[in-house]
Amino acid sequence: MKIRQILHASLLIWICAGLVTPRATIGNESPAITRHAKPIPIAKRIQDVALHGDGELQGAVVDSNGHPIEDAPVVIGQFGKPIAELRTDRQGRFVVSGLNAGIYQVVSHGGAQHCRVWPTGTAPASAKQGVIHVTEPEVARGAGNSSLYSMYSHPLFAFGVAAASVAIPIAVEDDDAS
Repeated sequence: MKIRQILHASLLIWICAGLVTPRATIGNESPAITRHAKPIPIAKRIQDVALHGDGELQGAVVDSNGHPIEDAPVVIGQFGKPIAELRTDRQGRFVVSGLNAGIYQVVSHGGAQHCRVWPTGTAPASAKQGVIHVTEPEVARGAGNSSLYSMYSHPLFAFGVAAASVAIPIAVEDDDAS
């Protein structure tokens, strides 16, 4: 009986210590590095794009089959800093106004491409009229932890398992004694 109580107490202490210890400390890994993260592919060449009207950049986000991605997040950045954050419409299109000539990054759904934008009338003949950002369908539709994983990794679930592992043997032993 005494050994069983010591085992239960030590198990409870071990579980509580596991809950409060950061995962990076236990696994001896850097918290900034995630093993399951895929690197963001960056286009190797800069695409020339003509601005419309008053510095308006037009574009679309599509999957590899050419189907538009609705409500996709798009970030327009310059020199590594975000300038505009927006979402695509039902046809997968987006529009950003007020841009000047320069090089911008268009990032959406795990991919990035560089664009050299030109004011109206100054773009070379090879310049595109907009940005077409092609992304993988499985990435575009969302990648996240499953609800089952989220439930099992929640600290309250671990606390409930620890409490049950202590309470159930005590309750069973009390029933045996009576």
